[in-house]
Amino acid sequence: MFQRLTFDTTCILVIGYDPGCLSIDLPEVQFAEAMDVAEEAIIVRHILSQTVWKLQRWLGLGHEKKLTKAWETLDRVIGKYIMMKREELSKKEKMVKKREVEEAVDLLTSYMIEDDKELGMGLKRDDKFLRDTVLNLMLVGRDTVSS
Repeated sequence: MFQRLTFDTTCILVIGYDPGCLSIDLPEVQFAEAMDVAEEAIIVRHILSQTVWKLQRWLGLGHEKKLTKAWETLDRVIGKYIMMKREELSKKEKMVKKREVEEAVDLLTSYMIEDDKELGMGLKRDDKFLRDTVLNLMLVGRDTVSS
């Protein structure tokens, strides 16, 4: 239950959306499940020898198969949130002209509204950067707090 609370709270802080893990019927949330599967597969990589898990990845077996599916889910869901946030920001740009806009309250928006697209050291603030940043912040916020 506490992990569901921290997942909802972290989602609100990082991406600005509530996935509703704590609703009355306690729904299965693909994003949270995919993160669990990915973490488990990474732990298994530390237990197995590198040759074994790389062979499993190449053959698409075991935890590596689950990791591939989880990564596809994470990529799709985070990509959807980034797209939704871009649409929300474009609507807010129109409202800025009318002076009806609020300040950014989530980390994804903070990353997206920066004027310069270059972060230094050749890093760009593209969708891949945003996806990786969101995933890292979600993992840190969810698992550190719920532990």
